[in-house]
Amino acid sequence: MSLVAVGAGKGSPGCSFVSINLATALAETGPQVLLLDLDPHGGDLAAYLNLDPRKGINLLARSTAPFLEALNREGELRRNVLCVGGFPRSADGNPDLIETTLAAARGAGQNVITDLGRVGSGTAPLFSSADLVLVVVRPGLVAVHGARRAIQDLQDAGIASSRIHAVVNGWERQRPADLAESAAALPVRTLGAIPLDRKAARRSETAQTPVDKGAALKAFRALASEVARVLASQPTDQRRASRILR
Repeated sequence: MSLVAVGAGKGSPGCSFVSINLATALAETGPQVLLLDLDPHGGDLAAYLNLDPRKGINLLARSTAPFLEALNREGELRRNVLCVGGFPRSADGNPDLIETTLAAARGAGQNVITDLGRVGSGTAPLFSSADLVLVVVRPGLVAVHGARRAIQDLQDAGIASSRIHAVVNGWERQRPADLAESAAALPVRTLGAIPLDRKAARRSETAQTPVDKGAALKAFRALASEVARVLASQPTDQRRASRILR
């Protein structure tokens, strides 16, 4: 099965938002997707999806039960996505524990989307096991500057540029030049762009569910198709003989 890691540079460009809605779009017509919040600084998945705060990755990672058994106990199903909330404190998210969880998730027989949060020199190696790394960036050259640093950290960690792609989140239709300028300034291919859809985002946040209509939903479905296509085009050794998302 395939593992897609979502991260970002400095700021809050919407890693959790992209992770949730990408996983949901991938699971619409395919097999169940496992969505893990492994942001070492503490994630927002539980708040976005109204997950039980008594469950989550902290208990899953420390369980002595077999991984699948613990996963079914700690995960919560949302639209064919098995969701596991993040660490309650940044002190809980040590790299060894995250790497162990990623290795177990890869062997669980499900396609995995994981939110790994901000990319830095210390966290970039955590992305190494992913078949595909998505760097989320807001439109605009200031945001792109942070994304470029993140991409360089990923490359310095030994991750090939062919496995790193960008997702521009929150571009305004009235300012198409921002999207074009951002894509041109990034050193990797922009795989998808999510338009700023305040109504859909607000509705999703209030209901604590993935987006369910509008331009944002259409964009996430298009992104899911691109993710599946890129994974399918990878050489077998790069995919580590994993099954493709679709």
